[in-house]
Amino acid sequence: MTRNLQCDPSTLAGPVDGRVVAKLRRRYPLDSEFLEFMALHHGGIPKICEFEVASSRLQIGQFLTLLDKESILTPPRRPHFDRCDMDERVVNGIYYLMEYDHSTSRALFRDLVPFAALDTEMRLDDAYVDLLCLDYRNRRIAPAVILWVAGNANSTYMDWDDLPSKDRFDESGNNINSLSVPWNDFVIPVADDFSAFVKMIQPVA
Repeated sequence: MTRNLQCDPSTLAGPVDGRVVAKLRRRYPLDSEFLEFMALHHGGIPKICEFEVASSRLQIGQFLTLLDKESILTPPRRPHFDRCDMDERVVNGIYYLMEYDHSTSRALFRDLVPFAALDTEMRLDDAYVDLLCLDYRNRRIAPAVILWVAGNANSTYMDWDDLPSKDRFDESGNNINSLSVPWNDFVIPVADDFSAFVKMIQPVA
């Protein structure tokens, strides 16, 4: 049984879209424990939300959703405060942040899968809200959890984008060359895997 972090029911996103899960799983082997947890929490603002990173106490603002623009959304519609043409449950979705073209998707680089933001009611696609991510760079099974520091990541991306093409892409010509990315400038380790991360989360002191 997955842990319940007591999300505000009015913030939850409704049923997970299995089609979106399948699309993400074509690239990343999201495990059943993670998906069970997200089915209970996705879109939610949790009451039990505090965790420690590098001797600092941080809080989860909201969990991202497993929905996209083709998902059948539970009424009523929830227009995004700054993207009125789209439902906030789509804009605040894992798929939107990874696959659409915007500042956040570019600065995520490769093999980071965001699942929660440290703030609420923000433009998550402008690369100024820190995100918790599954880190698939070094381990495809039971990936580590990291904190993606948005401002540092965006600055790193802009520096990386100024490099010559041969230093940015691998031989296929369309994959980011991870060796040229200074990950430590914007990635902070949080937990060894998702299960360990969930156990870390505590009520706000």
